[in-house]
Amino acid sequence: MPTRRVEYLHLVLIYSSNMRNNMKKLIYYIAMSILCILPYSCSLDEEARSEMEKKNYMTNAKEAQDVLLGVYRTTVEDAAYGYHLSFLFNMGTDISQGEGSDITNYRIIVNNAFPTTQVEIQQTWQVLYKGIYRANDFLERISGKIETYNTTDKKIATLYIAEARALRAMFYFELVRRYGNIPLIT
Repeated sequence: MPTRRVEYLHLVLIYSSNMRNNMKKLIYYIAMSILCILPYSCSLDEEARSEMEKKNYMTNAKEAQDVLLGVYRTTVEDAAYGYHLSFLFNMGTDISQGEGSDITNYRIIVNNAFPTTQVEIQQTWQVLYKGIYRANDFLERISGKIETYNTTDKKIATLYIAEARALRAMFYFELVRRYGNIPLIT
């Protein structure tokens, strides 16, 4: 029996010494991996992959069309023609009628009893000016890039410029129609 215990202890010592050596190797490999990856992971100069640089975009008519679609996108937001301008603000006119004369819920707008702090009024103001900003930004960017386009792209870009101007005019028209004298952003 004692020889069996000695053999057992001998095996345990061998096993534990192998474990120590394996653990040292593992720590060594982990440390080397960290040292190899560390210079690449500590860069503070990161490029946003979700956003494009404005100066590097709109190099052709297809990219200009994508940007113009962003201007069009403003028209379908709820605060624009998605709900407020196409439905809610027309309810007190000869186009449609809102029943009742109380000033609860949506009827506050129909009966022109809203304060200037009314959410629908502020949201519509903001989205229309956002559309104007987008149109102005598009026009500024494309005017600087159109000279680098080929002949076909120049013709298409000219149409896109006209569309952006028309959208901007439509946003201004809605602002003047709803709010009267407004600031002009050029």
